[in-house]
Amino acid sequence: MNTDDAVIPAVGYIYVAPPDTLMPPLASIIDPATPDGWGSGQWDSIGNTSLDNGISHAVDGDDPETKGSWQKPNLRLTNPKKTYSLDIKLEDFTVESYRLYYGSSRSADPDGTFVIPESPVAQARALLIIAVDADHMVAEYYPRVTIIGNGAIEYDPANLTEIPVRATVLTGNTADTAYPGKITPRIPIPKPVTPPAPSAPPDVRVWGSGPTYWCAWAPPTTGGSPDGYTLYAYPAASRGDPNSYTRIDVASLIDSDDHPDPPSDLASGWICPSEAISFPDSGDWGLAVTAHNTGGTSTHALTDTSEHITVPA
Repeated sequence: MNTDDAVIPAVGYIYVAPPDTLMPPLASIIDPATPDGWGSGQWDSIGNTSLDNGISHAVDGDDPETKGSWQKPNLRLTNPKKTYSLDIKLEDFTVESYRLYYGSSRSADPDGTFVIPESPVAQARALLIIAVDADHMVAEYYPRVTIIGNGAIEYDPANLTEIPVRATVLTGNTADTAYPGKITPRIPIPKPVTPPAPSAPPDVRVWGSGPTYWCAWAPPTTGGSPDGYTLYAYPAASRGDPNSYTRIDVASLIDSDDHPDPPSDLASGWICPSEAISFPDSGDWGLAVTAHNTGGTSTHALTDTSEHITVPA
């Protein structure tokens, strides 16, 4: 019996995004308290939720039934469909909380008030829950849920007021999200990868012209296949100084053979961001990349560009 698999969720974080937003790579969840660095830029915290009541998971559906024949009374057991839901007690009185509770997609009026709709409509979201147990976590991801109020709001002078909502789990609507959800076992929270000074031959390419720049890098030849990569920009004058690196968010990665605008001499099998990248400012810049596994350990020496690129003002 492995006692390390038990979970005490002392702290938790809940995020929502447009429905069918992909789950962030686990290796990018270095700090569960913030979605910075997750790549898509679409995840937003739902805010404070109840400490006393936590999150309740529910399953609704018929019980299995035994079906039999005259010869075999226990011939088959049915597998009725189930509906999953999560009850969450919000504690932030924000427009987003009102949208989810009252069932409306509208914004606040110019005077700051929120109009309660006559006909509520459950709001569709992607949902991500991260339960933190010391330096470990359990992550739950649901590509599409519908959220609506579930119970009364009670103003209790002795406690934080709660806004109860229920998220009903649906199946995602895209080829990449065609399932109800995902959940991890208790896994270590990835550790941040601090970029060291370049120690490997330069093998990161960057090309393009402002404001559209592309890049690609060679996959590691040792250490196995990494779970993720972290891309950095650095001023040309500060090459090798870890304090000068600025992380660049990357939504998704593709093979260089599938790149929409590759240079003619780009090697096959290299790794590329699927979208153009942006540098932090004008000036002379280089790019660097690290590869890491789920635990955040570097598996590939930092590499960088052999030639820097000048970003116009």
